[in-house]
Amino acid sequence: MAELAILIGRLPLQPSHPGPTASGSPPKPLPPSASATGSGGFKLSLLSRNAQSPRCCLVFRNFYVAALRLVQVNVDGSSVELASAFPLMQHVHCEDDAQNWQLVRLDQLPVGWDPSTFDSLCVYLSQPSPLWETWELRDVRLYALPPDQQKLSAAQQPRGVKTDSNEAPTMRSSGGQSSFRLEKRASGRLTQLLERRSSLTPEPSMTPSVEELASRCLDLVLRLRALQQH
Repeated sequence: MAELAILIGRLPLQPSHPGPTASGSPPKPLPPSASATGSGGFKLSLLSRNAQSPRCCLVFRNFYVAALRLVQVNVDGSSVELASAFPLMQHVHCEDDAQNWQLVRLDQLPVGWDPSTFDSLCVYLSQPSPLWETWELRDVRLYALPPDQQKLSAAQQPRGVKTDSNEAPTMRSSGGQSSFRLEKRASGRLTQLLERRSSLTPEPSMTPSVEELASRCLDLVLRLRALQQH
């Protein structure tokens, strides 16, 4: 798994603007934010087109954003909506999960992204609750995931060679609970590492960096999820 270099900027101006409210006064503007990832949303672009991978994930720490609308803008100027309301909070008026770390697989959205035509990703933030004055995404990063090892193994397997159908279900059933526990531990460890990374200044050391440890944990979580699905 490798981190991709990205550029985060402001969303393009919308051609239409919301009209006045029922009282006749113009709507209250979104609260200002020091970060480009706050308020209405942001645009994410790749600094290197050669780094595009079919299997990518968006990792960030949420700050009171209820849901995301994700739109891919293509190199020819066209666009496609990948997700209309990707949920980040279970209850928009409750802050229990309002600041959790989130991982969004771009290839597993309702409409999977197409890296071959990708130019940028417009991320629109939604928070209908009047309780929160500011909402944004923090520490936004994009990672390219390694190829699916199970699909590669199946593609490389010689024709005529079949796996034992009696053993596969046994392995899945006996290892399902264990895989779930390992994934839960790895997810917890990933959250701790990402929180530590955002609060501490890295220092030169012979031990692996926090970014490297977080990448390993993230890779483990994804592998365990893939194992549970097969």
